Amino acid sequence: MPGPEVAKPSAACDDLGDFLQIDGDRLSATLTAQGYYTLGTTAGLAAGGLDNNEPLSYGHPYARCSFPELSIDGQRRSLHQWLFPRSSVLQAFGDTLLHVSAGDPVGVRVAFPIRLRDEVARLEWSLANLDSLPHQVGADLVFDPALGAWGDGYAETQGLWFDDSQSMAGTDADGLLLHERREAPLGMGLTIRLVGEAPDSLRLANWVDTVVGGAPATLDLYDLALCFQWAERTLAPGDSLVAALDLALLEPDFPPGLFLRADLPGALSIE
Repeated sequence: MPGPEVAKPSAACDDLGDFLQIDGDRLSATLTAQGYYTLGTTAGLAAGGLDNNEPLSYGHPYARCSFPELSIDGQRRSLHQWLFPRSSVLQAFGDTLLHVSAGDPVGVRVAFPIRLRDEVARLEWSLANLDSLPHQVGADLVFDPALGAWGDGYAETQGLWFDDSQSMAGTDADGLLLHERREAPLGMGLTIRLVGEAPDSLRLANWVDTVVGGAPATLDLYDLALCFQWAERTLAPGDSLVAALDLALLEPDFPPGLFLRADLPGALSIE
């Protein structure tokens, strides 16, 4: 049974402050000074264009539902909470968006780049200890899938679908598949590839439970969000931690005839 109605934060870019967007041959990405990001397609992979200019995360390009969080010495906060009132720099160059701290929160330099390579979007953490003392550092990365117009996301691995909220070992996230639909035709899709140091865990839960935390109101997944978690570990002076994952487009599964997308009663398309 669907869960309660959830109002997600979505706004025009004027309401998001500093806001940058890059468009590649296949993918598009946005990043705000607060650290919120979105992903979408430009050309997609389908010959018929059903996956052109479609979101891959909720509300692309204006939403505030996918974001990184940072943990330093036992305190977990969002990126802009750590950096404010310290300054940060938001940059776009070539195929990369970059959020980097100009001031260093408690001696730790933080960088969060998004890199587009053809059909692959790489999301990356880079934490460097510039202090003379060791620090405990960790990171979370929330991705709110919404594949296709008015879509959400459905996760499966090796033919097994995830219908309930749950946590798994981070290494099990490698090769996880996300689809636009739960049944054939599956529509648009993404696969997750781990790069470098794997997350310690991956939590699949409804978006509101991922953001609020605590015990979920229901175990049934009705608004999937993924939270990749790198637990705190000691970062000695001069050391750095780089954690990344790739989100790669899958060859879409569209039928030879009509393909229905709907968000009733507000929207309906037959393509």
